[in-house]
Amino acid sequence: MGIFPSPPPPLRDARGSTRWIVERIVGYEPPKTNRDQARLRIRWRGFPPHRDTREPRNVLMEDVQEMVRAYEAQNGVQA
Repeated sequence: MGIFPSPPPPLRDARGSTRWIVERIVGYEPPKTNRDQARLRIRWRGFPPHRDTREPRNVLMEDVQEMVRAYEAQNGVQA
């Protein structure tokens, strides 16, 4: 075991898909083109910072809408 403990096991939704828990949003990347979409850097519960990932905003809006809206409001991000 290193500095960080082992991450928790993933959750399974009703369809049997793997689900991880968003701990918090730690960054924002605006769309690079008109066809692109914004991405948010996600810290996953139980994982260290080097395991953060960039996730499309529209996907996050399906699962953690309140968290996305709160992050955008606190950081002056225009959606």
